[in-house]
Amino acid sequence: MAKRRLIERYILRTIFPYGIAALLLLTAILFVQQTGRYFETVFHGVMPAEFVYGLALALLPTVLVLTIPMAVLCGTIIGLGRMSSDSELVAMRAAGVSTWRTLWPALLVGVLATCAARPANPVCTARCVTRPHVTAAVPAELP
Repeated sequence: MAKRRLIERYILRTIFPYGIAALLLLTAILFVQQTGRYFETVFHGVMPAEFVYGLALALLPTVLVLTIPMAVLCGTIIGLGRMSSDSELVAMRAAGVSTWRTLWPALLVGVLATCAARPANPVCTARCVTRPHVTAAVPAELP
């Protein structure tokens, strides 16, 4: 039974580091892009820094909802692509490993990422999208 799980664990270990790296990179890029417009108000002294930092943290779940699926896709494509370029997938097929045994670990990662991002999508995204607009309008009304 341990040999049966060895291939699945190997595929997961191949996909996981690329998925984490893609998640960190994509989250950093989108987070900087989304929060960049608010940080220039700090430099001009219009809003206090604590307010802008809170605003940036409110945008983080919205960014994660976008980057988690992209990171899983990138990790799966890069991981399986590396295995294919090293002819590991051909060797597995030659050894009698079915396509299903090769693909189900990637599908499992996708289902787990969907389960992780699903609660954040309707609740956090709606709250975080409305919060910046409401909070950004408040300082404009102050004298």
